[in-house]
Amino acid sequence: MTRAISVPLAAGFLVAVAVCVACSHPASDPKPVATSPAAPAAVLVVGVGVAPGGGPEADAWAKELRTAVGARDELRLAAEGGAADIVVRIEKVQRDAKPTPEPPGEGEVVVMQGSLTSGERTHEFTLSYRGAARPQAESLARNLRAIEKDMSAPIPEASPKSSSR
Repeated sequence: MTRAISVPLAAGFLVAVAVCVACSHPASDPKPVATSPAAPAAVLVVGVGVAPGGGPEADAWAKELRTAVGARDELRLAAEGGAADIVVRIEKVQRDAKPTPEPPGEGEVVVMQGSLTSGERTHEFTLSYRGAARPQAESLARNLRAIEKDMSAPIPEASPKSSSR
């Protein structure tokens, strides 16, 4: 059963809403409006390399990653041998691998082993996927700023063990 709201009740509700809105936004204290856009983040310089003996598959993966980095405004590809904020090194690419866990989907499984270096820290990683390298390279490029930020954060010191006597 549906009831109709009486007109005085609906009008009273609208007045109460209008009063609440007016009280929450006083005209005498306007909030400043930002007129300039936020400063753009600094460009992240990315080095991409292949380990000696990485083979043609690793070279192809590095080429895809260089293309993905070059397509992003917030990233810049480091000159050969030049300084970089983060370096991605493709160690090897293996097809028909049997990783655990196996990536979902159909088709050939590809495993790419690599490393990321930022400052003094190096992090080795393994990426298992099915299909082409391009979407994986684009995903890695898209996440490089967050990865570099995590890698450049100070390592928390272990807290001293308290001894209870």
